[in-house]
Amino acid sequence: MSSTLPPRWPVHPWRLIEPEFRRDDYRLIEGLFALSNGYLGVRASFEEGASGVPSLRGHYAAGVFSGRPNSTMIRLKGRPAMPREMVNLPEFSAVCITLDGVPLDLGVCEVRNYARTLHMDEGFLERRFSVSTPAGGAVECVFTRLLSMRRRHVAASRFAFHARDRAARLSLAFRIDGDVCNDNGFRHIVDVEAAGGEGGVHSLACRTAESGIRLSLVSQVNATVDGRAVAIQSSAAACTASAVCEVRIPAGATLIVDRIVAVASSRDVDAPEDLAGFCGAVCLEALAAGWEELLAEQRRAWRGIWSGIAVEIEEADGSGALTQGLHYSIFQMRQNAPNADPSVNIGAKGLTGEHYCGTYFWDTEAFMLPMFGFVAPEVARDLVRFRVRNLPGARRKAAELGLGGAAYPFMSDADGDEACTLWQFGLMGVHVTAAVAWGVWFTWCVTGDLDLIADGGIDVMVETCRFWCSRVQWRADLGQYVINAVLGPDEYHQGVHNSFYTNIMAQENLLKALRLGDLLRERRPGAWREARARLSLSDDELARFREVAARLRLPRDEARGLDVEFDGFEALEPYDLKACPPGGALPAVWSYDRAMRTRLLRQGDVIVANLLLGDRFDREQVRRDFEYYEPMTTHDSSLSFCHHAILAAQLGKAEMAYDYFLRTARLDLDDLHGNSWMGVHTACLAGAWQCVVLGFGGVRWFDGRLSLDPRLPEQWKSFSFSLFWHGVRVLVNVAGGEVCVQTDGGEVAATVAGRAVTLGPVPVRVAMAG
Repeated sequence: MSSTLPPRWPVHPWRLIEPEFRRDDYRLIEGLFALSNGYLGVRASFEEGASGVPSLRGHYAAGVFSGRPNSTMIRLKGRPAMPREMVNLPEFSAVCITLDGVPLDLGVCEVRNYARTLHMDEGFLERRFSVSTPAGGAVECVFTRLLSMRRRHVAASRFAFHARDRAARLSLAFRIDGDVCNDNGFRHIVDVEAAGGEGGVHSLACRTAESGIRLSLVSQVNATVDGRAVAIQSSAAACTASAVCEVRIPAGATLIVDRIVAVASSRDVDAPEDLAGFCGAVCLEALAAGWEELLAEQRRAWRGIWSGIAVEIEEADGSGALTQGLHYSIFQMRQNAPNADPSVNIGAKGLTGEHYCGTYFWDTEAFMLPMFGFVAPEVARDLVRFRVRNLPGARRKAAELGLGGAAYPFMSDADGDEACTLWQFGLMGVHVTAAVAWGVWFTWCVTGDLDLIADGGIDVMVETCRFWCSRVQWRADLGQYVINAVLGPDEYHQGVHNSFYTNIMAQENLLKALRLGDLLRERRPGAWREARARLSLSDDELARFREVAARLRLPRDEARGLDVEFDGFEALEPYDLKACPPGGALPAVWSYDRAMRTRLLRQGDVIVANLLLGDRFDREQVRRDFEYYEPMTTHDSSLSFCHHAILAAQLGKAEMAYDYFLRTARLDLDDLHGNSWMGVHTACLAGAWQCVVLGFGGVRWFDGRLSLDPRLPEQWKSFSFSLFWHGVRVLVNVAGGEVCVQTDGGEVAATVAGRAVTLGPVPVRVAMAG
């Protein structure tokens, strides 16, 4: 467990530091130290490369997907024939460096004073090292890069070389390389046209093969030696555009080389013929600003971001490892969030890697929305707007399944089409649809934004209800509607009947759609009439929603007071988790069907319903469900730890809650699942914030009223956080047996530690419940 492991990296609250070149961790570091700005993502590969070291040099743009043939099977109904995946873009961070004629290659060169630092508080990556020249001199190198939060199409980097005691001759050949493929070997980039221009300008145009998205990349390089300009020569050959700088650095002098790259796609412009001009203008504007201003902008942007999130922990032992993990989690989530763009979502790896094809899961709603709804409401709104925009894709999937309404994909591409090729998941993982509807409801609860509902949110709710009403079957012998042949969040048990989580979430989907319809009818009657006309929604259909919700089966063991995982679960073999063979995740040591025959769970399932629908379960019901299912959960999924941490905290299981939180907060940093080289686990990262705020902070929202019931772990002296409630920022500090709450302006009716209060700028102090 994470609590028994030493941290993998030096502990610093705002830095992630590689203190020496760790060749064996190179791919892991590419993922962990990756940068993003919500539009662009670049893995932390050395710009100059490293010989003999396995690498995934990934460059990505949000929403740029393209299909590849699904050649592993015959065509089956409901299965994508040409599933789309996130495209690895032409490489735009590469540079070939020679020092006195010898390639600079840290894979073979001896370096000194090496350190690479991810500055989480300011949003840039820096690498420092010294290298000897063939003539016996030393050159000190500092490479810095950023992806601009303010200028989302801009990547900027600075390369500084100081010849400490002897002159040195350097050659730098920057390139944009269109000869790239994805990590799976598939080549999406075609029709490459490279060009060189005057004064260090070089550019590349291309398109994606199947989806036909056009891409433009324009770069400019400037260089100076102690302030004196250095000539840059640009050229183009085949699939590569280059800019070359060759210079002699006198002893004691410093060479500074700045590179600006602008990247855009035809998704970003109204007319594709305007793409190159748009990209060129973006590059020139960034160039005019200059490196110092771009870095200053980045620092200001991240100061603003952190001031709005403001989660702090004072650890009693002063170790700081948990604070580092929490800050890292929030940093990665915030930099991978859409940058004012409702046409994209957040993939399971964000923009840090290609695993899961860069697609979007139910993780967005069940794990990420709770964070963004409270700390960045506009991001939450955009994530809901993404689902609204992709309603046509969900309708296409439902129609492909022979059903009505809208069924959201298990793995969604940017256009809302299914990208999952595993039929068990793509066809039976229907709980995703209910999660999308839950996300609409949750975002309305915390923002109070009825415009979001009127402007498409209600369409999502109604069409998903139509799906459920076509997916259920009537069981006359039970007098209930059932949902058969599904895959719940557990995922070890496939094709089950009446998954408790799936059914209760579908029921909530139906009930909350009716509630939002009532709200529109009461507060926005014109919008409600327009929605009903647009959706051809009749009174009879609304009555059908009520009937299905009222008579939908929810498996129960009344004798023990348990919510049952699914029909027949109790007939499966009980198995002691401690007796599982070693060797990693269960499917790696057992055949999948072996797991299916036991009561072992991959991740939380019933308990996820306990958490997301907390107003439907009293404390004792949650305790019974948790204590029954927790011992049989393997946590083979990174999604599992955070939900267990939150519920354990709510139930007063302090030691268990803290351990699960540790594993959540440091899962990627300590590579607990051994696969973070593929990219970070965004759902788990968002879960770290949830652990603090929803778990130990006890934040609830279910009855339309903000509620806080915090618990201070014995390992902390204090903790604090802020959140937004209906547009008002609420500041919370927990220390010394009491909670202090105030707003930064405006009033909020809330319940704090069981006491009804009106929050305002004057602090309200309430003793925490024992």
